[in-house]
Amino acid sequence: MKVGTPGFQGARLKQARIALGLTQESLALMLGYKDAQSVSAMENGKDSPSPEVMQRILSLTRHPMHFFVTPLPEGIDESEALFRSMRSLDEIAKGRAEVNLSWLAEYAQYLSKFVDFPKLNIPDFSDFPRDPMLITDEHIRLAADRLRSHWGLHRGPLPNLINLLESNGFIIHGEPFESHKWDAISFWDKATNTPFILLNLDKPSYFRLRYNLLHELFHLLFHIYADRDMRDVKAYERELERQAHLFAGEFALPHDSFPADLFADNLDALRIVKSKWKMSIAAMLHRLEDLGILDKTKSAKMWANLKRRWRDGEPLDDHPLEEPTIINSTVKMLKEHNVITPHSLLSDSVFPQETQERFAKMGDDFWLADAPALKIHKLY
Repeated sequence: MKVGTPGFQGARLKQARIALGLTQESLALMLGYKDAQSVSAMENGKDSPSPEVMQRILSLTRHPMHFFVTPLPEGIDESEALFRSMRSLDEIAKGRAEVNLSWLAEYAQYLSKFVDFPKLNIPDFSDFPRDPMLITDEHIRLAADRLRSHWGLHRGPLPNLINLLESNGFIIHGEPFESHKWDAISFWDKATNTPFILLNLDKPSYFRLRYNLLHELFHLLFHIYADRDMRDVKAYERELERQAHLFAGEFALPHDSFPADLFADNLDALRIVKSKWKMSIAAMLHRLEDLGILDKTKSAKMWANLKRRWRDGEPLDDHPLEEPTIINSTVKMLKEHNVITPHSLLSDSVFPQETQERFAKMGDDFWLADAPALKIHKLY
């Protein structure tokens, strides 16, 4: 009689495999199988690994045993994630991003047992169409105005966007994912009604990341009801992307204040106001096109000059990145108040040290046990 692993969750094996960028065939060979059929059976819950195979899985994936016997949490469905640059994304890169996003949400769920994250604070958009194809440019302008007003923002440049979103109930994480084919991915955790954004830092730029955040913000607010079966239709996806771009421009560079800062419609004028408005020259150039300030001839000339003058990057692109803080500050606070310990994080959470370090931006010193408090009574 074959001996398996009691409580084994095949969905967890699938997550670990995808996170490593492995196919079923490649994992099967690493585990000593001849083909992918055995791995497929385990992932689909039709088979359970023997003790020997289980040890190989633990060694290969570097995940603890309790990860593989813990069911997936409710409300987290990475298949509903919204991608930017989705059409050019290969399945391995797409899968890795989706799994990491779902793990981030699961880690936040674990931490929420101890703390209350900032509550979601967004205005009511129930009067807007659910069908993205019915959203007009006027809807997008009104959405940007309504959100700025709700968050108490004036008509000038936006503050630190990551801090702004985190303080209003969004959870954000960024790291390099060794793929230049996507910029960001987002989704809603239905169990906690929390929006998550995962940023790809393979192409890090302060200005690009700010734009990507606003792009994902619109997807989260207005494209959650988009027809997923239509995402592979080029015209449908192009319209969703156009809407997100238009919103990012309107929210960051309002139509009634940004143009007033330009003393001329040329690249030098955009370079001068870049540090004030905290958007790239390319983004501002797109915005001038959206507002009809540039005709096609002038626009084409400016784009050509932009590529010629700053082929290797725009001025000021070495500006330090905005950094997420909510997960890091939560874990630090819980440790400082003795709510959790390094040992309890590793034993109670399903994630290994490496994954927790990525999400919470913790260094090696975090895992050192605190020395016992000593009190000196008297020195002789």
